[in-house]
Amino acid sequence: PEPRYEMAGEEGPAHRKHFTMRVVVLDSGNRTEFSTEGSGNTKKAASQLAAQKAVERLQSGEHG
Repeated sequence: PEPRYEMAGEEGPAHRKHFTMRVVVLDSGNRTEFSTEGSGNTKKAASQLAAQKAVERLQSGEHG
């Protein structure tokens, strides 16, 4: 299954937002195996950081 991205938070004034995104990794039964979060000045940057953390966690074997 593909990871699922979720908005975990948004703060700051409209002209200077800070976003927190969560990537949820599902197991073969479509249940949440683990999730990671990343923050940034754009949703894209926050999503990329969350994804990078998820990949690192998968590579280290610290999931589940």
